[in-house]
Amino acid sequence: MSHLEEPGRAWLAPVKALFSCPKSSPSRCDDGTRCRKYPVRICILCAITYVAVIALFVISGRATSVPMTSLPSRAPDDIRRLVSSPVALALAALFAVGAVATIAGFPSEAAPSRPPQQLAALTDQQKAEIAKWWDLQPKVDVPVPSEGAKVLMVKFSDYQCPGCGMTYTAYAPIVEKWTKTGQFRFVLKHYPLEPECNSTVTSSVHNASCEAAAAVVMARRRDDGSAERLEHFLFTHQTPMLTVEQVKAAAKDVGGIQDFDAQYANALIDVRRDADMGTALQVRQTPTFFINGRKLEGGQDPRVIDEVIALEMARAK
Repeated sequence: MSHLEEPGRAWLAPVKALFSCPKSSPSRCDDGTRCRKYPVRICILCAITYVAVIALFVISGRATSVPMTSLPSRAPDDIRRLVSSPVALALAALFAVGAVATIAGFPSEAAPSRPPQQLAALTDQQKAEIAKWWDLQPKVDVPVPSEGAKVLMVKFSDYQCPGCGMTYTAYAPIVEKWTKTGQFRFVLKHYPLEPECNSTVTSSVHNASCEAAAAVVMARRRDDGSAERLEHFLFTHQTPMLTVEQVKAAAKDVGGIQDFDAQYANALIDVRRDADMGTALQVRQTPTFFINGRKLEGGQDPRVIDEVIALEMARAK
């Protein structure tokens, strides 16, 4: 149990509505919702089970001298024999318990939680608790220049990750407020959950995330504000998930990129460089944040993020 989840500190727990997409479990997000993958899924275990049941039915039907059509009429007699045999009853009970346990342990989807609509101001005690908790978070050297800022916030993100989109919206006022001070720098790094541009991902979780990241790289090179417009479009158009062709269309219409295919291979070099940096920093899910080197995985209550930045700003004086 982490310090955030200690009894009596529920208010400080991660906001799971701002969920994340774990690289180690790509088909499910932290709050139980799916990090959408492909429209067609095959349950191998289910298929094997179905084949085995059908095979047993066929084999048993051929092996017995009793016609299968007579089974319904024989059921009452079989039940009486079962009740009269303690051993048979015990085996039946054991089978029932095993079946219930198997069903209970089978993966299921939880209902997604919703982000808070109105957040109360933090108390002094809560701020003190945040400071204690913040000092316990792991700190690493992040190879991103602060460019003179007192606080550097780096986000490793995937444009098709729901949690990345929700934190983009939830933290936007905070990022804007602190950026205006001239002492805060926010940097977004690409960490697509797709093997084409992220060597640590073994199966595609978001099938157009490499194209989305590459499109933003192309737009940044234009240095005309189109990258910010494209990022906003991608983060706010996640449902339904954009296809590769839709991302290319957005790159053209929103980002002003007329030669996406011609630039794609070169842009992917920058995307892979970001993903490799994330891997070196042991990024395991998106979004993952580093604030002055301290690591935060997943989405946190916006008040916590704001207070952490204020804390780092005060300590930098």
